[in-house]
Amino acid sequence: MIKNMIGFFLPACLALTAYCSINKPESGKPVASFIQAAKVDSLVAEVLEPGGPGCVVAVFKDQQIAFERGYGLANLDYGLPVTPATVFDIASISKQFTAACILILAERNQLALDDDIRKFIPEFPDYGPKIEIRRLLNHTSGVRDWVWLLTLEGVPFENAITRQELFELIYRQKNLAFAPGSDFVYSNSAYNLLSLIIERVSGMPLSRFVSREIFEPLGMKNSCVFDDRRMVVKNRALGYIPDEGDGWLMEHYFNPVFTGSSNIHSTLGDLLLWDRNFYTGDVGPPGMAASMEDAGELNNGEAIKYGLGLWVGEYRELRTAGHDGDWAGSFAYMLRFPDQRLTVLCLSNTHTFSPRRMCYKIADLCLAQWHAMELPERDRAPAPRVPVGADPSLYDVYSGEYVTESGRKLSLRLENEMLTGRFPGSRKFKLLPLSATEFFPEGDNATLSVFRDGAGVVERIEWRSGEKTTTYYDSPYKFSKYDISGKGAEYAGEYYSEDLRATYRIESADQGLVLKSPIKSRYMMELTGITGNDPLVALAEDSFRFAFFEIKFRRDKRGRVSGYTLIHPWASLRIEFAKLEFRQPGYRSGINR
Repeated sequence: MIKNMIGFFLPACLALTAYCSINKPESGKPVASFIQAAKVDSLVAEVLEPGGPGCVVAVFKDQQIAFERGYGLANLDYGLPVTPATVFDIASISKQFTAACILILAERNQLALDDDIRKFIPEFPDYGPKIEIRRLLNHTSGVRDWVWLLTLEGVPFENAITRQELFELIYRQKNLAFAPGSDFVYSNSAYNLLSLIIERVSGMPLSRFVSREIFEPLGMKNSCVFDDRRMVVKNRALGYIPDEGDGWLMEHYFNPVFTGSSNIHSTLGDLLLWDRNFYTGDVGPPGMAASMEDAGELNNGEAIKYGLGLWVGEYRELRTAGHDGDWAGSFAYMLRFPDQRLTVLCLSNTHTFSPRRMCYKIADLCLAQWHAMELPERDRAPAPRVPVGADPSLYDVYSGEYVTESGRKLSLRLENEMLTGRFPGSRKFKLLPLSATEFFPEGDNATLSVFRDGAGVVERIEWRSGEKTTTYYDSPYKFSKYDISGKGAEYAGEYYSEDLRATYRIESADQGLVLKSPIKSRYMMELTGITGNDPLVALAEDSFRFAFFEIKFRRDKRGRVSGYTLIHPWASLRIEFAKLEFRQPGYRSGINR
C-alpha cells in the first residue's frame, strides 16, 4: 500500500542508515552466507518511507548471525539511524522471559506450575475454581485482560497508571472471562500476575531477577526490564505513528509500566544470545526450551497454539515457535524454526507495516536458499497493473468516510485531482484508476471498487485483498438487520458498570441508537474503530453491535429494559451494566482520571 521506496537505498543513504555483518562462530567455522540481502532490502523498501522511522532485520542460522541490517531512523528529532546496536522495546516478546523465570523457580522447588495462584497472591479474588500458574502461562486462566478493561473504563494509555492501580482493576472484576482451562484467550493481566508471583517468591523485583538469572549469565549487556518510566535507556529507538499529513507523531510515551507482560528492551545481538540458549540450555532447567515450545491443552484435551510464553505452530509443514510485540509505537516479531535452527527477527519503531509479515517473507527466502523449498505463490511477482485516465470530478462524489460492520474505517479524499485513501493509524495512500469505478493502491495488490445506485450515489465500497473482500458503507446503520423505529426510548438512558466503575449513556437519534462512552484512548480508538460516540447497529430485538462489540439488553419482569451485557466475542469479555434507574444502593459514579 505504501509507495515502493527503492530510492531509499541509494548508496549515500545506505551508508548512513544501513549496516550489514556476517559473524563467524566461535569454532571458526564460517556461517552459511546469506545471498538474499538485496531481496530483503527490496522488501523493506516497500514499507518504509525516507526520513521516517525504521526497523532492524536479522537472520540467525545455526546459532550465529547470518544477516543483520538497520533501516531508517531511531530518533526523528536528531536524525539518528537505526543500526543493529539500536535498543528496541520488544513488547510482548518479553513474555517468554517471564515464563523462563517461572520455570527457573519451579526447578528450585520454590513453586510448582500446578500451584494455585492464590497461594502467592492471597488478595486475588476467590472465584471458586482453582487457577493454576500453568493457566496464567498459556492464557487459559480466564483472567480478564487489562488492555480492554482500561479502554472500556475510559483511561487513556497516556495517563500515568500505577502498578497498584492495575492490580486493583484486575481484582475488582466480579467474574472470570471463562472457567480456568475451558478456553484460550490472550491475557496481558495473566503475565502481570506472574511477575508478582516471581517477585514474592524470589524476594526481588522482576527486573533484578531477570538480570541476575538470564541477562547476566548470557551476556545480554544491552537488555533491561523497563520498570520505571524515568529510566534512561542508551541507544533506544523511539516509537512513532503517522500524523494526518506526511509527518510523524511520537508514540513512545505510554505511561503504564507493567512488567511481566512486556517492557523488556533489547538489541539484535542480545536476542541472538537468548535464541542460542534454546539450543545450548546454558540458562534455565534442563528441557526448558521443550517445555516452552510444548503446546498447552484445554481441560477437554484440545491443543492450543500457545506454549509457555511462545506461540507455537507450523509453517509450510515446519515446526515454529515465536512471538509478536505491539506497544507504544514499537512493533516486533521473532520467528523460530527450531528443527532448522533458523530464526528471523524484525524490530520496528513504527506501526506502518507488519513485522510478522516481513519475517515470514524473509523466512521464505531462507528456506528457499538453505532448505531447497520453493517460494510460495503469493511471493511471486503479480502481473503489473497500469492506471488509466479517469474523470477527477467523480472523485469528489466518492470522497467521504466509510465503515465496515465491525467499525473499521476508511477515508477517501480528492487531493490534487487524485483519489487518496487512509485507514486509521496508517499513512495516506494514492488510489490509481483501473476504470471509473475501480482503483488500486499504489504499491499494493489490493483493489478498491465503488458501487453506485441509480442516482449515482455511492452505495458501498469493496476492498479486495487476496481472497478476502471487505465491504464499507457510508453509515454503520446500513448494516442493521432489525427495525427499532419508535422503540429507541426504551433503551435510552444511563448505565453503570461496577467492574469498570464507569457510566455509559445510550441516546436515541434519527437513524437509531448512539452509545456515548468514556472511551478516549486514541491508540485503542484507532485500533478498534471505537469513537466514544458510536452508532448501535440493530441485529435483533434487544441485540446490537458497535465496532466488534455486542450489546445484549435485558428486561425486568415488567418488560422494562433494566441493563445490558457488553460482549467482546474474541476476548471472551462480558461486562454487566445496570440502568441507573434500576441501580442498587451503593452506586458510585464513573471515575475521572
